[in-house]
Amino acid sequence: MDVFLCGLKLMVDDVRNILKEMGFDRKQICSRNTTDETRTDVGSGVVVRVRVVAGLMVMLMPAPLKESDYMVIGSVATLSPWACCSWCWYRRR
Repeated sequence: MDVFLCGLKLMVDDVRNILKEMGFDRKQICSRNTTDETRTDVGSGVVVRVRVVAGLMVMLMPAPLKESDYMVIGSVATLSPWACCSWCWYRRR
């Protein structure tokens, strides 16, 4: 099993040490320290995905939209980045 770590340098180093103590080989641990630039890229990607999904749902749902429709649109748009990350994680396994 391979492990991918992403986060701030102190956290990544700490988790890497814990994994080494658990018996993971150095080649099994892939890490990426997060910088301000990477956080901006990831944050921008999430915002774009939420806006695109929300926009598509507003266009595809039949009018007139009720308050509950907007709640569903917001929920689905918010869950879409999480679902994408989960799917990518599952496919890597």
